[in-house]
Amino acid sequence: MSEQLPILIYQDAEKAVDVRLDEGQETVWLTQRQMSEVFDVKPQNITIHLKNIYAEEELVEEGTCKEFLQVQIEGGRKVKRARLHYNLDAIISVGYRVNSRRAVRFRQWATRVLRDHLTQGWTLHQQRFEANARELEAAMAGGDRSIWTDRMLAALDNGVKGRKWFSLIDKVHRSSTLASAWLQVYRNQGAAGVDRQSVSRFAAQSGRHLEELQADLAAGRYRPQAVRRIEIPKGGGKTRPLGIPTVKDRIVQAALKRVIEPILEHEFLPMSYGFRPGRGCKDALRAVDDGLKAGMTWGVDADWLGFSDSIPHDRLMSRVEERLSDGRLLSLLRTWLTQDIVSEMNCWSPTAGAPQGAIISPLLANLYLHPLDQEMTQRGYRMVRYADDFVILCYSEQEARQALAHVQDWVMTNGLTLHPDKPHIGDCRQRGEGFDFLG
Repeated sequence: MSEQLPILIYQDAEKAVDVRLDEGQETVWLTQRQMSEVFDVKPQNITIHLKNIYAEEELVEEGTCKEFLQVQIEGGRKVKRARLHYNLDAIISVGYRVNSRRAVRFRQWATRVLRDHLTQGWTLHQQRFEANARELEAAMAGGDRSIWTDRMLAALDNGVKGRKWFSLIDKVHRSSTLASAWLQVYRNQGAAGVDRQSVSRFAAQSGRHLEELQADLAAGRYRPQAVRRIEIPKGGGKTRPLGIPTVKDRIVQAALKRVIEPILEHEFLPMSYGFRPGRGCKDALRAVDDGLKAGMTWGVDADWLGFSDSIPHDRLMSRVEERLSDGRLLSLLRTWLTQDIVSEMNCWSPTAGAPQGAIISPLLANLYLHPLDQEMTQRGYRMVRYADDFVILCYSEQEARQALAHVQDWVMTNGLTLHPDKPHIGDCRQRGEGFDFLG
């Protein structure tokens, strides 16, 4: 056991979280309780994640866990107790598993500030950590601080002139943005695109590849390649298409998403949960459960007919242009929407839809469905949506039928189609009349 001076890593109005630096290994150490405060979850959640991390042999417990003396107040006097601490390897692994808004912000900070160390054993020099501790605190407040300055964050709340954002492309091809986007792609891995360049092959010369990509984007020379399409099992003997962009195209999409997501997120409503920072399936299911407990037992359940392949490009881009007015950035989005698709020996250019499997697609889909969220909310309906899956909770059958009629009108007006066999209205209190949501 050893004793060291703490360093402040995160502080808010109610609490401060100190970390310890091991002078020999130059790595950060936190207790489980400290991790729960950093990620804003219950300590039991941290315990479960750590058990899974070690059980799955993602990390070795002996190398990432250590006892340190910790000073605490007992009976009005200071005493030293031995407490288990976990190093930066474990902290980051937990951070990438925890589902909370603060964990999302930690991941954004970690992949940017620690990107050099993530590829070098996740060690951290004390001076480097102290210099970035304040930045982590700022990151916890929202927004990627390598992109989003204090002035830009203030503009999100106060609004910008004409409600449109200009001059964003330089933030997309900034080296720090591309480096963070590359780490995101690297962690997700995934198959190679039409160029057959795998993530590991890109990683072998990532520095050179990123420099070339930055130069091409800055000079306006970047052109995405075709999307490789495969069929993956869906269940019941069915399959669904999945698009696989090249590694370079995934990096550029991830970089652009980091720039524009805060702008669009600021508009989205709380009843939307799919593919949004700090939100997930469990949050959507809890919202449904709360509605049922409140007596909204009549449910409206419907499926789309080819939603991802049928979003009208012109209407989608019109909604993007309501908020963004950077010509080169908009041109990138249009190019991705019309990328050639290659499936075995076939090749075609889509005229509608957002490519399944593209990093940018879920954000664009949420944007296209945002007006539906607004309309149903303004009409007083309790709709819970996760990407293209939604359910509307009502107090009566009449209210449920009215809600379905409003959805059908909106769908027809906006160039989409509901599956003719799926619209279902039922009372969850009756056996066999419930609905299937996120099933």
